[in-house]
Formats: sequence, structure tokens, C-alpha cells
Amino acid sequence: MRIEWEIGEKVRCDVIAYKAVNLEGKRSEMRLFPTGSRQGRVQIEDLQSMGFRTRFGTRVILITHPGEDWEEHPWRCIRMLKGSALPVGKNRMPGIRIPDLDLLDRWDARKTNAEFQSSYDFVKRLEDGTGWTFGRGGGQGIKGQVRLIRVEQEDQAAAAVVESEQNMAVIALAKRMMGEGADLETAVKAQLVDQGLSVEEAEALMAKHL
Repeated sequence: MRIEWEIGEKVRCDVIAYKAVNLEGKRSEMRLFPTGSRQGRVQIEDLQSMGFRTRFGTRVILITHPGEDWEEHPWRCIRMLKGSALPVGKNRMPGIRIPDLDLLDRWDARKTNAEFQSSYDFVKRLEDGTGWTFGRGGGQGIKGQVRLIRVEQEDQAAAAVVESEQNMAVIALAKRMMGEGADLETAVKAQLVDQGLSVEEAEALMAKHL
């Protein structure tokens, strides 16, 4: 069965999948281009270890149970950060290697460390994670279980959270009522904060659209 993909805007990324750990076994590839086009495919059972190249500020999220409750099942996020990536070669993007999807190794490792094995940092939510990789373990783990891969630029993903359909509905209603002379800024800010935005995010959203 093929892995499904959710791709953010203007993403450029090459993902190489291996059917065995330590970047061995059958090799398959997916190439993503800023135009939205794709080349290649990866099967669920063929992803045990991986490497990828993409631009700084991009994250790759491996999801085993697509749906609204995906964070309640095993998943892993890998972020392309300066200082935690393979060097940029001529005409190449920075890269990261993951020799075992369920274990934490250095971002440049070709093989998992058999003498010292540990999992990546576990967090409850995507926004709680820090560093270049984190996620949630348990169950059957990640290897051979990834059904959806999300690739997105982090700044665009953050903007999408702030400008969610629910938040923009609040803004639209406020604009209409303020056009009729109502003073609603304090109430609008409070409602946006109640819906999960920080005060700073709420103020920035209001300044942009009101």
C-alpha cells in the first residue's frame, strides 16, 4: 500500500526510503517540487529507515494513523535545522539520515548505534516538541507503519494554525459588527485566546485583518 502525502506550499524535498534499517535493503524515492508536482512513490512496508534533503525551516512528519487524533498514536517529526544537518554540497540541499525510524541517532549517522539505543524525545503534541526530532512512540512503533508523510515549511504551518477557519470566522464577524460601529476589539482578542492563540498571536491576527 502506498504512503499518502500532505505537501505544504512551495516545498522542495527529496525523500529516500529503505526497507531495512541502517539505510539498507530496497530503496525507493519521492521527489517533491515547489510547483506541487511529485516523482516516485514509497510503500508503507518499505519505510524502515530513511534519508532526505530539503531546505532549512522544513519539517517532515511521519504519521501512522491519519486523522484528527493522529497525535495519540506513534508519530515522529524531523526538522531541518542549521547545525543539525548534513553539509550543503554543490547544487544540493542540506540533509538528514534516520537509520532506524524508532531510535534516536545523530542526524548524520549511517547506522544505528547498537551499543547505545534510545528513542527520540516523546511529546504529546507537535507544538510541544523542540530540537531536530521528537514525537510519540508506543504500539508497533514507526517502522513499516507510516501511512502519511506531511512535509511543510514551519513558518507557513504556523501561519495556517493562526489563520484557521475558526479564527477567521471570528475575525469576519467582528469586521462586520465593527463596520456597524461596535467596539469589539477586547472581546475578539479574548475569544481568539480562548480558541488557543497566544495574546501576541491574537493581536497580530487582528492587526493584519481588522
